[in-house]
Amino acid sequence: FRMATRQSPVKVKKKKSRMKSLPGSIDTVDGTEVPREREKEKKKRSVATRSFRSAKEFIYSAGGDKNTAKDELELSPRGQSAFVIRSPRDSARSPRTRKQGPLNRPKIGHKKTPYDTYSRIALNLFNAMGIDEETQAILYKTMKKTSGMKKLKEQNVCSVSATVALENIEIDIRLLKSDQKKQKSALLIQSAFRSFKAQREYRTSLEQFQSTKINSFHELCEKEKDFVMSLATLVSQYIVPLRVSQDKHLKKVSSDMEDVFSSVEKILAVHQTLLKTLYELPRESWPHLNGLGNVFTYISPHWKIYGTYVHNFKFALHTMEDTLDNNEHFKEFLERKQQLSSDLTMLLSLPLNHIAGYSGHLKNILDTTPEDSPEHYSLLQAISITTETSNFIGNSLAHAENLATIHRLRMQTNSTAESEALFVELEENNSKFIMEANVDFVLSGSKKTHQGCLSVFDSICFVSSSGHKGRTVKHIYHLETVTIEKTVANGFALFVVDEEKPSYDCIVENSRVHFSMEPADKVDFTIQNIQNLIAHNQRNRTFGVPIETLIERDKQEDGIPVVLKDMITFIEREGMDTVGLFRIPGTATAIKKAKTIYNQCNGNYPTLAELGFMQANDVAGLLKMFFHDLPEPLIPHTLYSQFINIFPTESKNLVVVLQEVKEVLDQIPTPKKRVLKYVLGFLVRVAKVEENKMGPSNLSTCF
Repeated sequence: FRMATRQSPVKVKKKKSRMKSLPGSIDTVDGTEVPREREKEKKKRSVATRSFRSAKEFIYSAGGDKNTAKDELELSPRGQSAFVIRSPRDSARSPRTRKQGPLNRPKIGHKKTPYDTYSRIALNLFNAMGIDEETQAILYKTMKKTSGMKKLKEQNVCSVSATVALENIEIDIRLLKSDQKKQKSALLIQSAFRSFKAQREYRTSLEQFQSTKINSFHELCEKEKDFVMSLATLVSQYIVPLRVSQDKHLKKVSSDMEDVFSSVEKILAVHQTLLKTLYELPRESWPHLNGLGNVFTYISPHWKIYGTYVHNFKFALHTMEDTLDNNEHFKEFLERKQQLSSDLTMLLSLPLNHIAGYSGHLKNILDTTPEDSPEHYSLLQAISITTETSNFIGNSLAHAENLATIHRLRMQTNSTAESEALFVELEENNSKFIMEANVDFVLSGSKKTHQGCLSVFDSICFVSSSGHKGRTVKHIYHLETVTIEKTVANGFALFVVDEEKPSYDCIVENSRVHFSMEPADKVDFTIQNIQNLIAHNQRNRTFGVPIETLIERDKQEDGIPVVLKDMITFIEREGMDTVGLFRIPGTATAIKKAKTIYNQCNGNYPTLAELGFMQANDVAGLLKMFFHDLPEPLIPHTLYSQFINIFPTESKNLVVVLQEVKEVLDQIPTPKKRVLKYVLGFLVRVAKVEENKMGPSNLSTCF
């Protein structure tokens, strides 16, 4: 049985295929190697005989009769070549050569129990002997009912429950493998789909980016083409006809606006070159548009012509407006041309905003350009250049508007030495125009009322009278020295103060001019604007400026202006025992000289000791002048009535009076209250010195 089970068709065939010729197998007659058919046939018979004997013994041991087994297991011609008993291992290893029987038997290829092994051997024997299916079924049932087979079945290594558990585990393993295979397939499908989707989205995004880039470039070219066509219309329909016209009125308009017209022609030439370059760009690098940024970088130096154009633009508009009112020929010319083309004013305004439009298109193209591309850097440069040029045009336009206003006023004013010097100063200082108001005014020393115009710039204001021959400048004020004062409900006065003269006669001769205007709210608006400009122009002064300005300028930790501390320190050191301090006036010339020095030092204050000519009474007078010249006192005017209502105090308790005073003082802004506390503390120390004979009553009279 052992020998029979070890033999298998696969192994026998392998041995046959691998057998080498032995020395005894060579035909020595002719020296050729001849296989001996007799020995091969003998070997086959030997294998079949051993298998037959083993099968007979197996049937006998399973309970059958020896003679019956011999009769049943006679060799047949088919059995001689196919009667081979194979072990379960061989059957599992080579299922293709295994002949399945007709029975619906369980798959026990991997089970190791003797019962299953014998059953498998019996089935192989039945197949080898060529027994029909019905006989195989009868023999298989008979064999299973024998005592030997029942005993073998009862001697299984594993119990039924363990076998069931193992079978369930095997089923679970097969299911797990199947699920893993399905999951792997699903993952592969998902991965392939995601890869396809990502590639499709990438192609779509790339097409969209490319489409955005191309559309932006197309819009840029269309914008440039429209601009060039508009400038060409301006040149062909307006500039050239005015220049070649035989009408002297039209020729005058052309000569007055020649600066603007010549700039337009130069701008047209620059943008014609730019448009031609943009059209040639796609032929070289479509659709990447390489070199677009460099186009704007190379053309940008020619944009300086915009400076000249913007400088003369506002003046050209004012000239055109004035000409329309006085020149019927020019008016008819414009009406005739506007029927055929666009308005002249609109065409002249086109270059002002055209450069700013480049930035948006270039930014859209930049967003679709890779950052590692050289074109990305050149586009950044182009955007920076166009933005700076646009800002320059905007700033220049504001400056040009001031210049245009100055030119307009100059043309409306009769030329005199005083007026020419005025307008030259306004142009050189680039003075900013603030406002203009129609006023009635009376000059100093005159009773005649003039009708005219008050023109206010940021540093100068002047009044001019109106006449049929134009305006005539009557008075000029520099705001750093002027003073404004409201006189009546609808009027105010401007005058200049001479600081070296006594306060009762300090107004400069012939500097006071009285103004009146309607309505009354317009008077308040004008006064407020002029006061703000005066404060701005006098911000570097020391006297006559708000105390908050000095505090902010000096930036002292205690919040006390430097000049105030210097004066109080000087008095405490040199004159606390001076008789009549603050009551006896000092030298007027010394006080005014010191005031002038402080006003001209621009915050770089000299000390009073360094001046060398100031005495205690002089410094005391300078201190009183400092508080007198403040635009608003330390105790604001709005609190004046509240302080008055606290007194007299005969019928009030002192505690109540002090409480009411404290409540009013708390309403004073903190910077002023800090300075007031510092000054009152100084005056208390002065009042305590008996030698100076300046008690609280005398000090209150002086202050």
